[in-house]
Amino acid sequence: LTCSSKTLKDLGGNEVQASQLHLCFLSAHFEPDLALDLATFASLASECKAVFRSQSGKSAPSALQAEVARVVRRVVSEEHATGGVQVLEEQVLDDGGCYSADIVLHGLPGAHGPRRVAIEVDGPSHFLRGPGADAGERGGGHLNGSTRLKQRLLSLLGWDVLSVPYYEWDALGHDLQAQCVYVRSLLSASLASDSVPSPT
Repeated sequence: LTCSSKTLKDLGGNEVQASQLHLCFLSAHFEPDLALDLATFASLASECKAVFRSQSGKSAPSALQAEVARVVRRVVSEEHATGGVQVLEEQVLDDGGCYSADIVLHGLPGAHGPRRVAIEVDGPSHFLRGPGADAGERGGGHLNGSTRLKQRLLSLLGWDVLSVPYYEWDALGHDLQAQCVYVRSLLSASLASDSVPSPT
């Protein structure tokens, strides 16, 4: 990437490259050591962001994600019966780097006002498998790089990112009560961390 590379056409870039560049530019906001002069690439960054947003908007919910969302809605409706909390699926977060979040909670009260909560349902494709891991092994790996980067950038942008690994959800079977307990625990743990004062 050189100073003469001002547009995607200059780079001969495709959608994949544009999306990768968008994440590079976004990361540069939080990584001063990258020494990337963002003003120089403002036009290119804008193009790449538009491509990334367009791609994010094409995401389709999985069956697992839909099931988790149903339980989240049930728990939220029980615990916030007066309303005010919205549960949305596949939302492109314009204030979250244009990432698409699986489930978004709007208006969830927190210790310091309404919280911005994104729930990511992490299926098998979000995980790496170590050498020799059994293909059927639950949790046989760590979160892959793109998933970790997404969680990190969303957190840096002020989102509370909660992860639901597929193997933890699968372990609950189709027990609705157990699923509700899991979601309540997830939200409670998040609220508890929100109430902890930031170190000075």
